[in-house]
Amino acid sequence: MAEDPSEATWAMIAHLAIVLGPLSFVVPLALLLTLGQRSPFVSDQAAEALNFQITVGLGIVVCLALMLILVGGLILVLWGVVSLGLAVAAAASSYDGRVYRYPVCIRLIR
Repeated sequence: MAEDPSEATWAMIAHLAIVLGPLSFVVPLALLLTLGQRSPFVSDQAAEALNFQITVGLGIVVCLALMLILVGGLILVLWGVVSLGLAVAAAASSYDGRVYRYPVCIRLIR
């Protein structure tokens, strides 16, 4: 649970950074290394966002490889829509001060 509204706002920003495309990992990483030292909530949610963005990146690589057999394009579009939807759900949950866990996520960073 977020202790103050600014923590919830920073956690929301970490999740919404996914719209930055290939550079989406920079925002949650910076939040994890800076504000994460002072706020357990921001640290947890920034790590979760970073893990999800790594997962999304790996999914994109797989979709690009699948384009060689002509199914990757459709899967890439679906992956993008689902990823954006999950990120918006995470941002809303974080903004309310609740911890969010992505259902599809490789957790490398803790």
